[in-house]
Amino acid sequence: IFIHATYCTLIINFSKNKTQITVRFKANATTGYRWLLTSKPSWIKVVSSKYIPDKAPKGFVGVGGVSVWKLKIISGLRGSRLGEICWRYAQPWQPQGDDKCQKIVYIP
Repeated sequence: IFIHATYCTLIINFSKNKTQITVRFKANATTGYRWLLTSKPSWIKVVSSKYIPDKAPKGFVGVGGVSVWKLKIISGLRGSRLGEICWRYAQPWQPQGDDKCQKIVYIP
């Protein structure tokens, strides 16, 4: 799933057969900004997060990239769930900003 920074109404669906997803955001680590996870349901686990810079010719500076997050439903979850996960594009030393939130649905 690729999420645009201003898109806040996306619904992320998990199911019995789809318990892990990868979420990607455009980003540019050279600015000091990064995607911060500000809230999530307790039944969601962050498996990993990393920044992957775009390919660019040697010597280029200020090249953007993609922030990649892998999310997983905790094992043993029973029953349907509805929640919300929120992200913020900010500098860690100045974390204020607007959250971008998506609804999360789990239907076993």
